[in-house]
Amino acid sequence: MLITHDVLSFDTNKNYFEFNVDEKLLVKYLKGVYRNDKPRFINRFVNYFKAQFIAHKIEYCNYMIDNLVMLWDDFNSFTYKEAFELSDRNFKSKVFSSIDIREMIDNLGVTRINTEGKELINKVWNEQKGEFELVPYHVIYELHHVCGEKLGLEDKSLPVVKCWCTTTNEEHWLWVDNNNFDGKSPLDAIASTCIIYESMKNHIKHIIRQGDVFLFEMTEDIVPKENEKLIRLSKEKYFDLLKSQA
Repeated sequence: MLITHDVLSFDTNKNYFEFNVDEKLLVKYLKGVYRNDKPRFINRFVNYFKAQFIAHKIEYCNYMIDNLVMLWDDFNSFTYKEAFELSDRNFKSKVFSSIDIREMIDNLGVTRINTEGKELINKVWNEQKGEFELVPYHVIYELHHVCGEKLGLEDKSLPVVKCWCTTTNEEHWLWVDNNNFDGKSPLDAIASTCIIYESMKNHIKHIIRQGDVFLFEMTEDIVPKENEKLIRLSKEKYFDLLKSQA
């Protein structure tokens, strides 16, 4: 069972947090989230989990929260370089969610490579009508190369895609792997982030995307085999299946 929290959840089955990483890494992440504000961290995180541990009768887990408090003053939040070097992909994504990407990109230096637009349809729930509606919207995708030299990385050029909606004018950024797309098309770069098991390829009915999280509606149940090959979808297939994103 998960005790959920916006910042970091706790898995009661393994009596540890959702990511199997060292406590000092959790502290560095939490310091980034709470902007080094220890009283805010204690009020919103520490007190919350201690109350939850009492409610779930697992007060013996309090020592882990106490350890985070004890380590708080010994570590700083992640630097950009440290965040890029994290090996746990899921935790790495979580850490980057606590970093101001726009500020980081501006500090490192960035060059725009290409821009493409895409007309999309979002499936949105209408509370008044009690049904889903299909809402058209236009998204602009910009492929940028961020300078990796300041991070001490071998790869001096790091591809990132800026996605912004012309309706809301909201933007977000997604890091992409140079080896997974053609290197020029922002649409192909976005599609390359959707990695699936090969057996799923011809059985996906719809894709719903929430940031880096994908939900797949399948035409039939598919159980991937152990060590099954992972593949990416083509940009044509990806955008054809995409029914909602946020």
